[in-house]
Amino acid sequence: MRPKHIVLVDGLWVGHHPTYVKTFAKVLLDAGYRVSVLCPAPDEVLSEVGYSSVVDEQRLIACQFSDQMPKIIPFLPTRLCNPFMSLARWMRVSRALRAIRSFSGRPDLVFFAWLDSYVTGYLPVRFIGWLFPFYWTGLYFHPRHWRNAGRNGKPQQGWFALPEQFLVKSKWASSIAVLDAGIVDALRAELAGKPVVVLPDFTDEVLPSERCALVEEIQSKAKGRTIIGLLGGLARRKGLLTLIRIAKQSHEMPWCFVFAGVLLEETFTKEELIEVRTFFSTERENCFFFLRKIPDDAQFNAVFNVCDVIFAMYENFPHSSNLVTKAAIFGKNILVSCGGYMEEVVLKYELGEAVRAGDVEGAIRALHGLADAITSIGRWEHMQEYARSQSQGELRKAILMLVERSMPEVSLKQEV
Repeated sequence: MRPKHIVLVDGLWVGHHPTYVKTFAKVLLDAGYRVSVLCPAPDEVLSEVGYSSVVDEQRLIACQFSDQMPKIIPFLPTRLCNPFMSLARWMRVSRALRAIRSFSGRPDLVFFAWLDSYVTGYLPVRFIGWLFPFYWTGLYFHPRHWRNAGRNGKPQQGWFALPEQFLVKSKWASSIAVLDAGIVDALRAELAGKPVVVLPDFTDEVLPSERCALVEEIQSKAKGRTIIGLLGGLARRKGLLTLIRIAKQSHEMPWCFVFAGVLLEETFTKEELIEVRTFFSTERENCFFFLRKIPDDAQFNAVFNVCDVIFAMYENFPHSSNLVTKAAIFGKNILVSCGGYMEEVVLKYELGEAVRAGDVEGAIRALHGLADAITSIGRWEHMQEYARSQSQGELRKAILMLVERSMPEVSLKQEV
């Protein structure tokens, strides 16, 4: 019997996107499925996934695809274009899927690795069902409305229907996956029996580089002081401004602050960017700057491992981050913002502390405690418990369960 065919879609290729797509593809291939990948870097997928998995080459296809789109109507303002962007993306992915069917065949299931781009704004259910008559599921990263629910516990509806209403009404939407276990019961109650599966917020499991010049530079700068790190894309939402202001007020503390990653200037206002640039342009005795992408996962993990405290005070971000998983794996204290899933996990598993976003004084007080914290045996066991729950082994179980529950035994036979 020919293996079932799954199309994996992700039109973005920054941050976590490449890791998630390649990991999902490996899991599905190793489980015996045929996999077609639509993404912005098909050659990267073919070289890394094909090399890492012992699979028949004919079971893996990767094709060029991107979510980056021009404005639907160029002369309209963004606020008028945005409600129709999801619909435009459904049109684009429909064309892409029809183009590959001639050589890859009809999919048994389409898996959106980043579903968020397809479930906001104007979503005419019948039209999208006609346009895209394939069973589909996806990972919904940021169902923010469930974390910002009203007093009755229900999300507030704006101009357009909530994504759950679209998911319930669509006969082709077979299930959904989320990372935020704190909202899963509410989602299940809304989706009229359609499966909702929680996926682990996994991270790469690459061993840190044993010899890393960047780590040696950091250690030389720190001179034995507690190392506090903000790693990855240096964006406003990651609390960069807060850490800059903490560092300015902490010259007398035995701390060294590490800022490592690409500065995402477009995320700041003009005034904020002046503050950020001024800070980074000045040599500081208690700071280490590496304003470029850390070259690979092994070096990133080496830099992560040399830190004593991980700074993750995200702003207006009530969801999950796999930095929490990585902190648990390496046994590092982590400082996050109050409110949302990260605080829930950090406090439950004794991974660190939570402070109100933007609270510089509160963060300094928390850093005093985290810098001096001794990881007891019990606390270490809690960290490892969380790390195991978010492992790639658990991810494999969850993905395969999601896929198996998403494909009906008898596919609807409709001409496309």
